[in-house]
Amino acid sequence: MALLKKTRSAPYVVQSLADSNAEYGLRAGRLAELQTALSALRTEALALDRELGRTTAPAMRPSVAALLGDEIVDERTGKSTRLLELRRTIADHEAAIELQKARVNEAKGVATIAACQAAKPEYGRRVAALAAALEAVAGARADYQQLVTAFEAEDISWTRLGVFIPNFLGTQGDGHIERFIREAKEAGYVA
Repeated sequence: MALLKKTRSAPYVVQSLADSNAEYGLRAGRLAELQTALSALRTEALALDRELGRTTAPAMRPSVAALLGDEIVDERTGKSTRLLELRRTIADHEAAIELQKARVNEAKGVATIAACQAAKPEYGRRVAALAAALEAVAGARADYQQLVTAFEAEDISWTRLGVFIPNFLGTQGDGHIERFIREAKEAGYVA
C-alpha cells in the first residue's frame, strides 16, 4: 500500500551505560563478578549440604574423641568445616553485592546523563521527523474534517461512504498530535 510506505532511519546503536561512563562499567563489572562467584559458592554449598545429609554420623563427635585421646578420621568433619566456611563466604558475598548494587546505582545517574548526551542529536532528529509527520497527519485530518463538515452542511448522509472518525488522534486542534508537537517545541527539538 503506497499510503503506508515505511520510512525507516538507519539503525542507531545506543551507547551502553558502561560505554558511556568508565566508573559505571567498572562497578557493574565487579557486581557481575560477585554475583557469579556467589552462584558458584551456593552451588558448592548445596552439594556439600546434600552430601553431608546422606552420610551417616560417626559414632562419636570429634571433640569427644579428642577428649578421650582417640583419633577419629572422619571425612564428614572436613566437609562440615568447608560448609561452614562456604556459608561465611556466601554471607560476605551477599553483603558485598548489596553494597556494590548501591555503588552501581550511584554511578548510574552520571552514566545515564552521558549516554543521553551522546544520543541527543539522533534523538532530536527523530523527534523532529515524527513531529513533521504528525503535522502532515494534522493537515490531512483538517482536510478530511472540512469535507465531512461540507457533507453535513448539505445534509448529505455521507456515512454511506464509511465512517472514519480519527478519535485516536484526540480532539482536533488540541489533541494528541498538538500536544506532542508542543512538547517537542518546548524541549527544543522542533522550531
